Amino acid sequence: MAPGVQTHRVQQTSLPKRWLGAAVLAAALSTGIAQTSRGYIMQTLPYPAYSTPETSAYNLKWGKMIARVHASTQMEYNDNINLSELNPRSDFSISPNVGVGFMYPVSKNNLLQLDLGVGYRWYLNSPAVSSIILAPNSRLDYRVFINDLSLNFYDNISVQADPVSRPEISGAGAGDFINFRRLHNLAGVIAEWRPFRQWGFVGGYSHTLDRSLTSEYLELDYDQHTFSLGAMYQASSRLMLGLNNAYAMTFYRDSFQNDGTAFNIGPFVTWEATRFILLDASVAYSLATYDTNNRIADASDFQGLVFQVGVRHRINRRMNQNLRVGRTAGLGFGSNYTEMYSLQHGFQWQLNRAMSVNTLFSYENFQASNVGGDSGNRYMAYVGFNYSLTRTWNATLAYSYALKDSAIEGRDYSQNRLTLELQKRF
Repeated sequence: MAPGVQTHRVQQTSLPKRWLGAAVLAAALSTGIAQTSRGYIMQTLPYPAYSTPETSAYNLKWGKMIARVHASTQMEYNDNINLSELNPRSDFSISPNVGVGFMYPVSKNNLLQLDLGVGYRWYLNSPAVSSIILAPNSRLDYRVFINDLSLNFYDNISVQADPVSRPEISGAGAGDFINFRRLHNLAGVIAEWRPFRQWGFVGGYSHTLDRSLTSEYLELDYDQHTFSLGAMYQASSRLMLGLNNAYAMTFYRDSFQNDGTAFNIGPFVTWEATRFILLDASVAYSLATYDTNNRIADASDFQGLVFQVGVRHRINRRMNQNLRVGRTAGLGFGSNYTEMYSLQHGFQWQLNRAMSVNTLFSYENFQASNVGGDSGNRYMAYVGFNYSLTRTWNATLAYSYALKDSAIEGRDYSQNRLTLELQKRF
């Protein structure tokens, strides 16, 4: 341990209540076609969906700054890394990872927070496709409080090295998706103004940069500018109502995909039905139009309702579950957009002080916008067992399964993954 570093458990604290509205609105704005909610789409191994670390996870202290450091090694067997129906390629990978995070109150009204997870995935039989990994929770936050105004400057960065994250992707006849690796960076600012106790107004701007990390799939590189505006009303201590809208402009760097603009507007609600059940829902009218002067043969525009409904249920002291359903329309792959209906269920069970079980099931029905585009159903399941070997050492054994049933011959696949991870918290 470095000199001057104290090791202790930091008492969990919560951010000011005014930040709840900004977080809710930011999530609601991701419902529409303008951008895809990372937390909504199930991510298979090696990382779960993005989530902000709890304050209690920080166990180091330097003066006013609290921090956390952890390292891990993950070993995984994957029987179909190229998502092919006819010629699946199996491989074994090793992924050393390091995670760091800190929270530093610059002043009474300014807070700086960083969470970064970085690693490298090395394939035993296919070393040419080994790549760097940035965890989805890699994020820089700078928060400023000025009387009734709150400003949150943020930057999320991740490396998408898992082609399972997109339902349209599968092998035969469509290229070797083993080289599908992308850098995704989302930066922006969210401002929240609460002139009255029950009323709040939120506005924001974000810039998305998405780039291929290989010489393939450069036609999918894009920049997106999103402007958002909304209002919320705290009807009671358990009920929040609101209205939000967003406008996005997407520009591709190549002349393959069509540039486009998207607008969505609609209400959202969060309701703490009981001490154990929390519901959130948002619905929006979405309108997206696209150019027709690029190489893909797709003149489709999107118009209609998109929605998300989620329920979080604390069953008892040891068990929790969550359910989410929705309809989204995200940026396409060889098409203007992909429309998708989704259902996702997660379950967490703390068996005892040392062992816990986590499960996740996801179903997706997707349809590409272009004529003859990929469509079908996809099923994904995950089960993981976590065991605390000591106070600072953890082991996780996990299995995940993905099955795609495509309407296009040769685009089906199934994939099995078995993973063992050892993690050390400092």
